[in-house]
Amino acid sequence: MRKQKIKNARRFFRIFSSCGCTAVYIGGSFVSTKKNPADIDLCFDLTDIDDQKLRNEFPEFYGSNRINKLGEIRRDLKCHIFTFDSEDMTMFDYLQCDRDHNRKGLIKISLKKGYNYD
Repeated sequence: MRKQKIKNARRFFRIFSSCGCTAVYIGGSFVSTKKNPADIDLCFDLTDIDDQKLRNEFPEFYGSNRINKLGEIRRDLKCHIFTFDSEDMTMFDYLQCDRDHNRKGLIKISLKKGYNYD
């Protein structure tokens, strides 16, 4: 259900915005006409992030077990987390193309530091 996926995503909106992230882009089948998308693709802009605060708030995002932890989040919460910054736009660019390399749109949500996303 889309509503549950959005509810789950808000947890990550809170975490990343509290650490200085100013924008998240939503892509994939969630922003398509697909009736029941499998997950929600979230791509956070880490350009102005407070890295140490993010390490404290979201330790699963770091370390040698990072891939497994993000996989668990995708499996359990249906949130597929991607990131980019001004020096590495790889994931942002990746999400803007479909499997056949056709351009597709993303939805940008501006995040406010300290905003409550409930």
